[in-house]
Amino acid sequence: QYPSLSVCAPSCHDCSTVRGWWEEDRWRCHEFYRKFYGPNAPHHCDDWVSQKVIESHLASSSMWAIIPIQDYLDMWGELRSANPKDDEINRPGQTDGCWVYRMPWSVEQLMEKDHFNGFLRGMVDRNGRSMAF
Repeated sequence: QYPSLSVCAPSCHDCSTVRGWWEEDRWRCHEFYRKFYGPNAPHHCDDWVSQKVIESHLASSSMWAIIPIQDYLDMWGELRSANPKDDEINRPGQTDGCWVYRMPWSVEQLMEKDHFNGFLRGMVDRNGRSMAF
């Protein structure tokens, strides 16, 4: 639980996405999974794992939940990048490959993904994140 006057986020521009983190540090991810979700942590961060992590952030007690677009897209198999490294924005301490991320889908294309949008809307509504403060 977070204080109500706080921000929660599963990732940011200076770290890996949830799926990227899962692939980079499986031991810590499995410990995280066991602590919050129970035994039998999956080896890979399949879309349902991303969904579980993102939903737990939306369900948190933080007033604000900031979810990078890459983490939202990773929740849906057909919208995922082939390689989670392609979803990184910045790599602190490195000069190559930083700030080159481009969303692989246009806003217009995403608006046409009815199943994904319905799923996401349900997740947002279910967790009380659709109301204005």
